[in-house]
Amino acid sequence: TPIALSRALSAQVDRNIMKQHENMQRLVSSYRRWKRWHEDSHDSGDLGSPLASPLESVLKWVTAPCFPEVIERACLSQTERAAVRVVGLHFASKILEMSRDS
Repeated sequence: TPIALSRALSAQVDRNIMKQHENMQRLVSSYRRWKRWHEDSHDSGDLGSPLASPLESVLKWVTAPCFPEVIERACLSQTERAAVRVVGLHFASKILEMSRDS
């Protein structure tokens, strides 16, 4: 029946949302652990200076217990956002050039 189908779909959507929520909580938790470690490292002088290479920090964050799919999705999302920003900067540059020519 349509009502039973609607309930089944609703339950599936709820499960998917809960799974996404749990994955996001794991990602945030990993980030917070990395952030705490990073701040502690700067406080204790382990990294030498704030301008030190972040490679070690990133490596520890990426290897923290978390689902690779979540990290991959987050990286893809950030890459897409960066691409949109590049396009926006390109158009802003063109507009600036056009305004200078007028």
